[in-house]
Amino acid sequence: MKSISEAQDLVLKLIAASGQWNSFDGVAIEGALRQNVALWRSAFFAREAASPLQADSFGGGIDLIVLRDLPHNLVNLNTLFLLAEPGHQGELEALANGWEADEVNWIPQDKAFPLMGDSAAVNKDYMGDKNRVILRAWWD
Repeated sequence: MKSISEAQDLVLKLIAASGQWNSFDGVAIEGALRQNVALWRSAFFAREAASPLQADSFGGGIDLIVLRDLPHNLVNLNTLFLLAEPGHQGELEALANGWEADEVNWIPQDKAFPLMGDSAAVNKDYMGDKNRVILRAWWD
């Protein structure tokens, strides 16, 4: 089984610490990711901006509501990004569809790699499925 780095372990714990609200269940999602590490290379949980005033140049963004809520022991995040393990995109999407996110979609390689400061040229293992590199799950 693939080992999880210390930094990645912290992100998974953050997902669980985000609690249960609407259809989001952080503990269940953390558990599912830990049980299915072969389907993904990395996971990151963030808060996407809801307002165009907070948006950055690629249409999304990160707002700072989490800063407001941390003193109250609340983790107010809403978007999970999963870098798929090539060849396992379908299985990863099926897993994510069970989490009842409001949106589950893919970021293709032409957008994914520049967002990660990388290029498709050095990530040739994604050439077989250029449209499914990062899985994005968003909860309202």
